Amino acid sequence: MQISSISAKNYRTLEDLKVTFSAGYSTISGRNNAGKSCIIRLLCAALEPQGSSPWNPLGSELNYKEDKTQWVSNKEPIELIYQFLIRRNEDSAFVSFIEKIAGILISEEEVLLDIHYKVTVSDDTDITVTVKSNSIYSQASKEINKRLKESRSLYLYNSTSRNDDLLYSRGGRARSYFDFSMSPAERQKMEAAGKQLEAQLKRLARDHMKGLNEIYERLSERYDVELSPPEGFISRRMPLGISLKDRTVALHWTTGAQALKTEPASLWRS
Repeated sequence: MQISSISAKNYRTLEDLKVTFSAGYSTISGRNNAGKSCIIRLLCAALEPQGSSPWNPLGSELNYKEDKTQWVSNKEPIELIYQFLIRRNEDSAFVSFIEKIAGILISEEEVLLDIHYKVTVSDDTDITVTVKSNSIYSQASKEINKRLKESRSLYLYNSTSRNDDLLYSRGGRARSYFDFSMSPAERQKMEAAGKQLEAQLKRLARDHMKGLNEIYERLSERYDVELSPPEGFISRRMPLGISLKDRTVALHWTTGAQALKTEPASLWRS
């Protein structure tokens, strides 16, 4: 599947614009507020399911109040037209789905698919899909649009933020990049390697505790030094946590106020 173009009317800073993408590699450049982020938002709106990317601050839902071009005073709808090139040998499952739900036959090896969004002032979104110049009825268009989103054809990476903490952490709610590109057997190997690395880091932490106490010889008379390895098996910075516990501080509960307080051990009173 290849996205060929996006046409936008009354969308944010894109009052009336058509962007055409090359068959291979495309680059978007321009001055500040030229509309680069708007193009990324539009890609998200067409290709990302709702809530699929917690690290994406741009969002993927269309909203008339927020997305309407501010300097256009009339109540014309926001109109977006996406054109995709569908190839039977690469997108066979998607082509079969379109044929079945729309009741049409696609015999060509390549076919153009247009998705037309119209967002009104009442925030109603009308979706029309056109295949081979034939408009598909409303419910089938919505199902085709939904299937396109669920195909997860878009992978968004923001180089200005710490996405790697989300992409490469084990567990958590973020959907790892590995889920896009690795088989279950490969992911299992990565998990096993991660656990082995964590075990090695813990051993290193224990081995270095004695050395740290020697380095902090003056502090060790008053503090217990503890070293904790990083959580997660991949980290660019590999942080190690150092904890200093003051031996001269005691903890007790005050009976009346039920509040936690600290006092030097030498001043402890019952």
